[in-house]
Amino acid sequence: MQDTKQNYSHEQRNEVIDALRATLEATRHHKSFGNGGRFKADLAKRLGSLGSLYCVSVTDTLIRVWGNGAHYDNGVHLYFNLEIIGHDVVQIPWHEVISRAIDIADSRDTQEREEQEQDNIRAFDELNVRLQEALRTVQAIRKEALEVIGRLSDPRCATVRAGHFIWELPTSRLSKQYPDLFSRISKFD
Repeated sequence: MQDTKQNYSHEQRNEVIDALRATLEATRHHKSFGNGGRFKADLAKRLGSLGSLYCVSVTDTLIRVWGNGAHYDNGVHLYFNLEIIGHDVVQIPWHEVISRAIDIADSRDTQEREEQEQDNIRAFDELNVRLQEALRTVQAIRKEALEVIGRLSDPRCATVRAGHFIWELPTSRLSKQYPDLFSRISKFD
């Protein structure tokens, strides 16, 4: 079954992050976050004004925005903990906690890096071709090493393990002595 869950495009995600930041600025003057009702109403209004169909869920530990093409699990999620602040364990205003959560959810830095990577995709393609050639060489060498092991006879003193498949593989000692040669090698390769 094909996964039909769609992620937001960078543009959609940025649109939601910008709406979250604007909502925070519009509501930060309130003394407390409360149950998030004011925040949710303002955010829904801002997202609605973009002409998009978004869904918004706000709790005391999570703000979640999905819809407009993205599945519930793949929307923008802000995780935070206002409970700690409410119990005077940490004295951080609620809006700073939400601001930090928005900063964490903002993926513009990842978007910029992806663009930089795409600018160098040709180099990565060439390196990948070289790597695949090298891996084929490594695989051939490992196969050759396994063939050398296969030419060895079973130990004459073997009783319980006589004729056992373990003699088609290197011993632990040889594998430790040549870890690169025998790593991930099996008779099924």
